[in-house]
Amino acid sequence: RNLYYFSLLKYNQLDELISIINKTTISQSKALHVADQILYAKALLIRKNPESIEYLKGVIVTIPEFHKMYPKNSIVTISQAAAAYELTSMQIATAYDSLAIATLWFENNPELALQYNYIAEQYLEPSEKYPVLYNRIAFLEILGRQEEADVLAKQVGMIEMYRKNDNVQNIGKIIKIWCEINHIQQKCES
Repeated sequence: RNLYYFSLLKYNQLDELISIINKTTISQSKALHVADQILYAKALLIRKNPESIEYLKGVIVTIPEFHKMYPKNSIVTISQAAAAYELTSMQIATAYDSLAIATLWFENNPELALQYNYIAEQYLEPSEKYPVLYNRIAFLEILGRQEEADVLAKQVGMIEMYRKNDNVQNIGKIIKIWCEINHIQQKCES
């Protein structure tokens, strides 16, 4: 089931994903598995639906804070611990990174968004971190930390990666949507 939902999300079939989960789970008051809840919340977030933040907060409350429990040099890795909850570290990173964006957009709290973004990074292998780092550039720019944003943009910009242009464009999208939702002019005009 989760693979089907993931495929719908990956191929931008958001309405279908949301509809199926609403019909099969939510409307019947059934519990949504955490992995499915992450995908559902991500679909809502992409649709700019403020409900996404409640689902993402629910995910974060449900799972232990593995990033605090298992340091990088720990014998038990975050991935091993997450597997006990039938999750991957990538899924947990997605939850935190999506919560970062939702916190920015719907609570207008860029400081907390940046904190969630840093947590998301802790769940990823070095080669998996780039989308999260590109999102961080947007948070730093919104916070007026342009020098840090420029340094990070230069660092990640030197790396060749799959969907690099999408990641670069996502910086502007995050800022633009934040401006639209929160009716902020000055950051969008520059």
